[in-house]
Amino acid sequence: MILALVLLQAAIYSRDIAPQLAFHCKRCHGDEITAGGVDTRTYESVRRTTSFALLLELVEGRRG
Repeated sequence: MILALVLLQAAIYSRDIAPQLAFHCKRCHGDEITAGGVDTRTYESVRRTTSFALLLELVEGRRG
C-alpha cells in the first residue's frame, strides 16, 4: 500500500507538477542553481528538499 502511494505521487509529479516546475521554477531551483536549498530537478530531489504539499499549493496558485 505504501509503495502504491509513492508510485502514485511520482506519477502525479511527473504528469502534473514537473512541467509546471520546469516552466516556473527551474531557473532558480534546477540545473546548477538550487536557491534556498530547493531542488526541482527530480521527484526524489523535491521530496528531499521541500514539502510535496507546498508544491501542490504553489502549482494550484494557492501560494506564492
